[in-house]
Amino acid sequence: MIRRLLTALLLATLAVATCPVSASAFWTADGTGSGSASVDTVGAGNQPTASVSGQTVTVSWTQTSFQGGPLGSISGAGYRILRYPALGGVAVTPNAACDTAISGSTASLSCQENNVPAGQWKYSVTTLLRSWTGDESPQSAAVIVTPAAAPVLVSVTAQNPAAGQSTGSIALSWTGVSGATGYNVYRRTSLGTFNFSAPLNGGTPVSGTSYADPGSALTGGVTYAYVVRAVVGGLESPDSNELSATAIARPPSPASVAATLALAGQVNVSWPGAAGATGYNVYRRTSAGTYDYASPLNGATPLSGTSYADTATVDGTTYRYVVRSVLLGAGGAQVESVDSPESPAATADATAPAGVSLANPGSPLRGTVTLSGSASDSGSGIASLRYEYSSAGLGVWSSGCTGTTTPYSCNLVTTAITDGLYDLRVIATDAAGNATTSAVVASRRIDNTVPSATMGDPGAFLRGTVTLTATASDSGSGLASLVVQRAPTGTSTWTTVCTTATSPASCPFNTALLADGGYDLRAVATDAAGNVTTSALVSNRVVDNTAPTGTDIQTTNTTGGTAAKPESGDVITYTFSEPMAPASILAGWSGAATPVTVRFTNGNPDVVTIFNTLNTTQVALGSFTSGKKYVTASMTFTTSNMVMSGNSVAITLGTATGTTAAANGTTTLQWTTSAAATDRAGNPLGAGVIAETGTADLDF
Repeated sequence: MIRRLLTALLLATLAVATCPVSASAFWTADGTGSGSASVDTVGAGNQPTASVSGQTVTVSWTQTSFQGGPLGSISGAGYRILRYPALGGVAVTPNAACDTAISGSTASLSCQENNVPAGQWKYSVTTLLRSWTGDESPQSAAVIVTPAAAPVLVSVTAQNPAAGQSTGSIALSWTGVSGATGYNVYRRTSLGTFNFSAPLNGGTPVSGTSYADPGSALTGGVTYAYVVRAVVGGLESPDSNELSATAIARPPSPASVAATLALAGQVNVSWPGAAGATGYNVYRRTSAGTYDYASPLNGATPLSGTSYADTATVDGTTYRYVVRSVLLGAGGAQVESVDSPESPAATADATAPAGVSLANPGSPLRGTVTLSGSASDSGSGIASLRYEYSSAGLGVWSSGCTGTTTPYSCNLVTTAITDGLYDLRVIATDAAGNATTSAVVASRRIDNTVPSATMGDPGAFLRGTVTLTATASDSGSGLASLVVQRAPTGTSTWTTVCTTATSPASCPFNTALLADGGYDLRAVATDAAGNVTTSALVSNRVVDNTAPTGTDIQTTNTTGGTAAKPESGDVITYTFSEPMAPASILAGWSGAATPVTVRFTNGNPDVVTIFNTLNTTQVALGSFTSGKKYVTASMTFTTSNMVMSGNSVAITLGTATGTTAAANGTTTLQWTTSAAATDRAGNPLGAGVIAETGTADLDF
């Protein structure tokens, strides 16, 4: 009883003096002797360890020893847990299993705090003994609790490029996460992956809930996907949802711009298309002006094509142009490229050329004709003179040729145009396309049709002076000349025999001035346009002004005949210096075998002559004698045969009408020629007596 009182008094005294205290004295009877007391001190809590799993933190510590055993094993004793912000701040009481006095008899104790807020935390342990509180332990090492929930990406929106940017940024926004100290943003392309070791925002988390991915890091037209992670003490939450957007880049500008002058002062602007552009804006300035990028020439709606006709020009004013490609960006706004290269200067020209005239090319025209004209232009300058033709009086014009460089003449190929009468004119066009037409030069004849020409045939053999004839005609510009020419056969050495201006031509041809031989003849006709045609040749007409002569006479005894006696089958051969005209020997004879009569006239010596088959007309072979006597009375050989071969005439004796005798002894025949025989040119046979050549013989 006394022991319990003392204990109670001591405890009360200690409580009054020291509550709360960092150490507690405790008296108790140990059951020996009549009375005794011992005092013990409650130690501080041991420094705990803390580990984290998700949003659960496990706090563990070794028990403080009290009176030889673990403090937590004493009734009414245990431990209190506090949680502190790791970077400093007011302690809070943990929740769940750590929100109570914890006791137990094991050497180490622990508790788990669930749903720990995201952040960096430290824990401490304080000893408890009934109503006494011991010292608080040192704080544990910090643990980091990551946010349980990821941010939610609300929007990922591509922005139009700002001034000076080639590609616009992509703006992100998300919902905040409780306890997060910042956020990391990650990006990937459609084929790429997120690099979670390198957030877009660098080493410093984003403090707010929005971020702009700058266009300098993006490629226009590429789609990028994003996620966001909340950050707490260097640790990240799970990924947010993924959203994507396609970066908007300025389209490429056209590579060039051309400014071409057109009619009435119009300037046609054109450019090559630019990849990705959905339209184009055209801007203009004068030589001293600037481009007004707020007001494209084409108005508020971009052009869908690659050309523009600028009609709002002032004659004589010089303009330059640039074109910007356009695409529709965020919010339907126009995103323009930078300027294209500037066009060359173009001076509007609405004034047509002046002083346009066509030089008269003359008439008639043939072949390729050079046409020329004149014009002046004070604006863009003469670009071309186009020469046109129309059937006379019809007024339906066709282009003949065009001159594009000074002096703007050109060649009209009339062979491509049907012969006839034509009106001509020239149209002067300046570089802007303004045109002026000249007065008409009327009724110029085109004639590319050659005249016809025919050379007359004077005959195969020519002598003395003969008349040559030729004819020609021309239905176009008319005959200008008709020329008759000669050349030695087979050569091209032509000599004019005569020239006339009309058809037919008839001219004397004095063959006596030429060497005997073959000559070709032709006619050459020329019309007023200069078209020339040459007739077909009259070939190898023989000029022969040399009289023929007899060269030999021979007789031949027929096989098996009687030597020295004329009888049927014997042959008489007359040879001339050249072929003779058969008809001059016997009228109507062609030289072919024909019947004749051979007369032997009794004389001293006998004379042999040839008559026609009727024995009424002597043929022009003259006569010959042998110096012998073959007959005692005149007789004939009827049905004899005469034939010409080359330079010779052979007569084969036919049927004898009388008697001939053998006249032995050798002699030389004597042939008295007839001037009635002529060569083929008509030259008479030279008169004379021709002796048989060779050794004197029996003749027949």
